[in-house]
This record gives sequence, structure tokens and C-alpha cells, in this order.
Amino acid sequence: MVEFLLKTTQEDKIPYGTFAQAADKFQCSRWTITRIWQRYQDGKARHSLLGGDVSSKIKKNSGRKGYNYEELLERIKSIPASKRQKMRKIAMKIQVSLSVIQRLLKKNKLRRHSNAIKPLLTPANRLARVKFAAARVDDETLRFDPMYDVVHIDEKWFYEDVDKKTYYLVPGEEPPKRRRKSKRYIGKTMFLSAVARPR
Repeated sequence: MVEFLLKTTQEDKIPYGTFAQAADKFQCSRWTITRIWQRYQDGKARHSLLGGDVSSKIKKNSGRKGYNYEELLERIKSIPASKRQKMRKIAMKIQVSLSVIQRLLKKNKLRRHSNAIKPLLTPANRLARVKFAAARVDDETLRFDPMYDVVHIDEKWFYEDVDKKTYYLVPGEEPPKRRRKSKRYIGKTMFLSAVARPR
């Protein structure tokens, strides 16, 4: 940057607009160019040098050191899964900031998983299933019944409304009025369906 500015000087003066040209050339702010040029001038005046010192004032081995993500993942893996339900708790366990855990999630090093309770089959349930399957086997041919004469019936309940709803209203607009005797008195509709193989 300094060499570029020195080439454009005329009678120890920098023409108007040179800092803007340097900023475009080196892809930085014109204030950065001004600061470096001022550092060059100060070093030249202080040490009577032909070229002022424009080296960075930042000390060596400074700034953020960063984290070893593989090591962090190993430390997270050592925590039981039952205690890894909140990012803040994970950060406290491995003694890092919350933003580090959020960064791991953003970089797809961690993944969010929703876990739902699955139904458990009891021994009685399993025995009933085996009996049902065995009852559909023909004793003579030992083949499964094609179930041409079986009708499957199922029902499904739908609530007419829910307790809480979100609306996006414009300023001055009144929210819709929703009144029920109680949350327990929300009407329901039942759909009954039957499925059978066409004869």
C-alpha cells in the first residue's frame, strides 16, 4: 500500500482521490489506507528513516486460538445422552461457551434429533399377534388366508378447534373472538372408515 502511495506522490503530496483508489485496489476501507500511511509518516519522522515502520502493532500469538472440534465432539460423546437435551447444559459440562455449541450445530458437527416415546409390546400383545396370524393359516394347504371376506374398520377423531392459535394482525385490527364453555367442551368429529377387498 505504501509503495502504491509513494509512486503517486507529487512534491511530497498525495493527489486527491489516491486513498480511494488504493482502497479499491487493495479491497479495504480508505480509513485503513489513511491509518497505514500515517503510521509510515510517524515512523519516518520519529526515526529519521527513509521508510517508516508500517508493521502491525498486534503482538505475535494473539487473537482467538480456536477449538479442536474433534476433541470437543469426543468430550460431548462422553456425556450421557440423557443429559444432552439442552445446549446450555452441554456447554457447562464441557466448559465452553454456548456460542461454541451453536457453531458446532451450524457446521453440522452436531445434529438436533426429536425423540418420541414408542409403544411397548407386552408379552400378552405378542402372543395375541401370533395367535391372530396362526388363525389365518389354512389347515389343509398351510397357506395364509387371502382375507377376501374380512373388512377392516378404523375410526379417527378430529377436534373442531384447539386451545391456542396464532394470528398475524395488522395495526388496529381486532383479534378474532373465540368463546367456549370450557377447553373440555370442544366439539369432536369422528370419521369411520371400512376397507375391504373388492369382490
